[in-house]
Amino acid sequence: MMPVRRLIIALLAFGFVAPMVCADDAAPGWGDLSGEQQKLLSRLETRWDELPAERRQALANGAARWKTMTPEQRTRARQRFAQWSELSPERQTRVRRLYKRWRSMTPDQRRKIRRQFRRLQNMPPERRRELRERFKERRERRLRNRDG
Repeated sequence: MMPVRRLIIALLAFGFVAPMVCADDAAPGWGDLSGEQQKLLSRLETRWDELPAERRQALANGAARWKTMTPEQRTRARQRFAQWSELSPERQTRVRRLYKRWRSMTPDQRRKIRRQFRRLQNMPPERRRELRERFKERRERRLRNRDG
């Protein structure tokens, strides 16, 4: 399974998560998009006006970013988008929630998590498995205590 961090980066590249929209910016209509943006978003043309304003703005921003990407970046983005598409709706929802939580953290909290993640990556596989099992057991206990 792809690390959540990479997935989030891919989603940002396509404007699918937490769009950065200014309140003053009006969402673009189909005719407001450049020819290149329209080409990239062509499968959405028939329902473009039905999409929420934030979604249209995010998609337009993602299409604009696409043209600044190198071929290698585009290849990685396509792969990540394909992996995103293969996730179940429940998993996509979970990733969106995690991303929202991540964005709400302070820079210090993010640094701490990145440090912990690097430490985890540098551990031997057996140690990582042990930690995963302990975490899973704790989580299951918490859920049982909460529900029962």
